[in-house]
Formats: sequence, structure tokens, C-alpha cells
Amino acid sequence: MGMDDTFGADLWRVQKELEAEIQRSEAILSCMKEGILAIDGAGEVLKLNRKARQMLNITGAKVEGAPISFVCGQGELLAFVAEGLAARDNSEREIKLSGPSPIIAMATRSPMFGSGGEYIGMVVALNDITQLRRLENVRRDFASNVSHELRTPITSIRGFVETLLNGAITEPDAARRFLEIINRHASRLSSIIEDLLTLSSLEKGEAIELARQPMLTIVQKAMDGMAEKAEEKHIKMKILCEQGIDVLVNGPLLETAISNLIDNAINYSEEGTTVSVSAERAGEMVSIHVRDEGPGIEKQHLDRIFERFYRVDAARSRKAGGTGLGLSIVKHVVLAHRGNVTVESVPGKGSVFSIHIPIGESQEGE
Repeated sequence: MGMDDTFGADLWRVQKELEAEIQRSEAILSCMKEGILAIDGAGEVLKLNRKARQMLNITGAKVEGAPISFVCGQGELLAFVAEGLAARDNSEREIKLSGPSPIIAMATRSPMFGSGGEYIGMVVALNDITQLRRLENVRRDFASNVSHELRTPITSIRGFVETLLNGAITEPDAARRFLEIINRHASRLSSIIEDLLTLSSLEKGEAIELARQPMLTIVQKAMDGMAEKAEEKHIKMKILCEQGIDVLVNGPLLETAISNLIDNAINYSEEGTTVSVSAERAGEMVSIHVRDEGPGIEKQHLDRIFERFYRVDAARSRKAGGTGLGLSIVKHVVLAHRGNVTVESVPGKGSVFSIHIPIGESQEGE
């Protein structure tokens, strides 16, 4: 083999190694969860990975070599890049990225230098922290709501105890009335704590004990438990449940979920109206519907009513004795059964809350 042939073979091998290295780099960049954007000293795009394209809503087939301001319209990011090109520093900042689904990103910039120490540009890493910020807001709201829900009954209890200690205890009629109020607020505190403990247990995601039992029995128990409250408001209760539906469920938990939906329906129904509960089988699923003839729920509330302590009508809910946790418990009970809960509502025409859960293994004789 001549010298030219040897040189050609070496060149071919080096080229192949470079191509393989480029392919490996491309594969690594495309698999990264962070958006990576490389920009040269003039502000032109050197490289961006798939995640960066998604986060920045960049759809052009070829953007390398174009100014970043031409291919990206994200104002906060462009300002962050411009500052970095001028300062040539390491920095990070939380920025908002607009688009069909707005994103909160932690942007981190780092300067790039060549082998001779010359400045050649910068790399920006974009880490999507939207979910993290949402969870932080949920945690903050939860702490605030718990404090508020507990503070009200505690303040009332302390106030009436102080009144009794200051002499009202010697007045039998007044003392009895104050003690009844204290007892009512203590019961509310107990209900809130019990519901919080129930939610905490469900949110751990631990497996629940299941047993096969008639759907009608579970629905009937839930309705029996709410009968007295319905009678106090002169609300009629109707049950429409298909016979012979046996489900593999945790009976007490599902009964609690249905009871919470019935309780919610009674709280928001006027006297003389009807609350009905129906259950029907659809393939391998069973659906339980709780219908009321209440005021209904405005559309803007529907996506949030299953959040802890979220109230459509706070004053009315507290007056009825609700803890603000009932619908959240319903959601988590249903999730524990690998199902889902839905709501349909028209303002002025009532609401329908529906639980959909798997029946479980095939029933005998089918």
C-alpha cells in the first residue's frame, strides 16, 4: 500500500470517528430532560436540542447559524442571553416561556471558551420547573387554608370559654348555649382532623384491601347514613341501582366517597328538592352517579372543586358544616380503586357527580 493510500485510509478513519462522535453527542443531547441552547459570540445559534425546541416552540427545520432573536420570540430569554453575551458570566434566572402551555423555567448560562482561551459564546440550559412551582403553590395554599380552617373554631372556643370563666358559667341558660356552641366547634375541629388523616393515608398510595360485595349494599349504606340530614332539610332521597352488580372494592372507603358526594348534594340543595343516587354497569366498569337539583356550579370552578379546601361558596359550605376536604377525599378514594371521578353541572339546573371504577375480576356465571 502506497503513502497516498495510507493517508487516505487514515483520513477516512478520522472522518468516521468524527461522525460517530457527532452522532453520540446528538443522541445524548436529544435524550436530555433539559433544554440546551448553544450561542456564539455574535448571538447566532450554534446548537439546540429537541427539548429546547419544544420549550421554545421552535419549529423551523434548520435554525443553526441564524440569530437567536430571529428564531425565538421569548423576551425574557432573549434579555437573559443578551446580558450573558455582554457579561460573559455564569448566572441563572427563573424565566417564563409563553406558548400553548406556558412554562416556568430555570435558565442557567455558562460562557464557552476555545482551546486558546478566546471567548466563543455561551450555553444556556433550560430546566422546566413548572410542576415544582405548582406543587409549592399547592403546599403554601394548603398550609394557609389549614391555618384558616382551624383558627376559626379555635378562636370561637377560646372566646366562649373566657366568657364562661368570667362569670357566665353561673347563668344556666347562657352557660348551656355557650357550651353547645363550644361542642359544635369542637366537633368541626375533629371532623377536619379526621378528614386530614384520611387524606394523608390515601395520598401515601398504599394498596387497599379489596373484597367482592354488592354495589347496591354499599350505595344503600351511604344513603342510610345521610337520611337524617336529608330529612332535616325535607330533601327526598332516591336510589336507582341495577341489581346483581358485584364489585371488588374496599367497601368502607367507597361508602365514604359516596356519602361525601351525597352530603355535598344535600348541602347545596334547597328544601323540597330531590337527591338521587344511581349505579350502572358499563362493560368492565361501574358508574355511580349522585344527582342534585341545586344551583349548579359555574364552569370556572369545575377544574378545581376536587382540590383540598377549595369552596365554590365558602360561607354556605362552612354554615353547612363542611370541612372543605370531602371532594378531595372522593378523588383519592376513586384513584385508589384505579378509577376516576367526573362532574357535569349547569348553573341553575343542578349537578351530577360520577364515580367510575373497575368492577374487578369477572363475576361468576358470566
